[in-house]
Amino acid sequence: MKAPSLFRHLAALLYDGLIVLALWLFGTFLLALLIHPARRSLNASESGRILYWGFLLALAWIFLAGFWSHGGQTLGLKAWRLKLVQRNGQPVNWSHATVRFLVELIEWLLIGVFLLPVYFLGSRGASDRTATLSVYLTLWLVTGFLVFVLSGRLPRGSLHDRLSRTRLIRIESALGTTPQGSASFLKKPGRSLAGNRLDAVIRHPKTSRVAPLSLYMRAAVTIPAD
Repeated sequence: MKAPSLFRHLAALLYDGLIVLALWLFGTFLLALLIHPARRSLNASESGRILYWGFLLALAWIFLAGFWSHGGQTLGLKAWRLKLVQRNGQPVNWSHATVRFLVELIEWLLIGVFLLPVYFLGSRGASDRTATLSVYLTLWLVTGFLVFVLSGRLPRGSLHDRLSRTRLIRIESALGTTPQGSASFLKKPGRSLAGNRLDAVIRHPKTSRVAPLSLYMRAAVTIPAD
């Protein structure tokens, strides 16, 4: 079982990240429709903000852990032919998926805390902190994706790989293999054009016996008469 390449891993993370973002936007829209019309703001109180962010994290957990524990492939992993399995190659269950999600969440928070000085330095003396916040969030996302991809290349895997006892593997493509029972024509080297011989090796699907079928191709050479 081969580990995924940097490009495949990064592409799968971006793919799933966009899906999680879409789920958050859709969930926020539904939540705004369900609350009382007089209290349209989801951040009206401290408890409201905590419940809102808990709701968003629950959506991400249901999406990621649900796909990980049912087939080992999110939509991003499936698109890039990757799969999440246990260390021994067995399928991932809910406990492994939940531990992996929680450790990844803690890693994301630690990366954000580590980059907080960038935000404070950029917002010092600035009248509008919107641009500084946008730069900080972009840097947070980019750094997080790179840390996840590069840490997965370590010999023992990333922190969430080790603690959840899981790993990402690349699914080999089945294209290009010859199915059993089919005929393959092999050209033997060292044959002249006038006596080119092709062997069709046919393997019986049960007995696996080889039955060579010799075909001879003769070159049409026209010799003009004197």
